[in-house]
Amino acid sequence: MNNRICAAQRIKEQRIAKGYTIEYLAELAEIAPRTLSYIENAENDMKISTLKRICDALNVSLNYVLTEEDDYKEEIFYLLNKMDKPKQEMAARILRAMIENE
Repeated sequence: MNNRICAAQRIKEQRIAKGYTIEYLAELAEIAPRTLSYIENAENDMKISTLKRICDALNVSLNYVLTEEDDYKEEIFYLLNKMDKPKQEMAARILRAMIENE
């Protein structure tokens, strides 16, 4: 599968999982709804800057959207970097508890 189709599928999956409409995600990403629709249907190429805005609006990394592999380490790192210090500490405690309870 090529990157454009992979990105299109991942963007649509994330949008639906978050309960966002095309219009709402387009507004968050500051792009036209028609542009987002074309991207989700892999009907045209996308600029990396547009893709970055969509990823930021969905709170996912570019790597997650552009690859077929699920790289959870990178995704966790990306999300942690978007959090303030108290939330990072809470996330660390949760992860430690999950490991200890295996």
